[in-house]
Amino acid sequence: GMLNELERRLTHPGEVLEQIGKDVLLPSFREEIYSEGHGDWQPLSPKTIAEKTYYGFPLNPEIRTYTLIESLFPGGPMNVLEVDEAKGTVTAGTAVPYAEVQQEGGTVYFKPSTFDPRGGMAKIPPRPFVVIRDEDCAAIGDTLARWLTEGL
Repeated sequence: GMLNELERRLTHPGEVLEQIGKDVLLPSFREEIYSEGHGDWQPLSPKTIAEKTYYGFPLNPEIRTYTLIESLFPGGPMNVLEVDEAKGTVTAGTAVPYAEVQQEGGTVYFKPSTFDPRGGMAKIPPRPFVVIRDEDCAAIGDTLARWLTEGL
């Protein structure tokens, strides 16, 4: 009956956890990049703007080769979407090696180029894209409520 089905859903949340990762978290992380942190990110330096313009790269600080953004689509290269049903957790994000520096900020080495023939070290400001906003929490709640009650 209804109680048995409710118990089954509560003890096997894998399906809804995956749905939360695919339909709430990953799209939210992509939106953080597309919107440049909803306008909160530090702007690019004039040198970086000149370099991106010269090479025809987008001016979004997190988009150059599209590797990072593509990794935030389910099934995309280097995408992380893991459900641990026993713990009741979903892990969503990216395995792109430089993602942590983009998220947290840091110092990176860059190769010599037309724009800086010496190469050297560059300080990257934090531009967080793995962010859970209030509207994400609301969407997670809605997804859970729908999943628990649908068809009962």
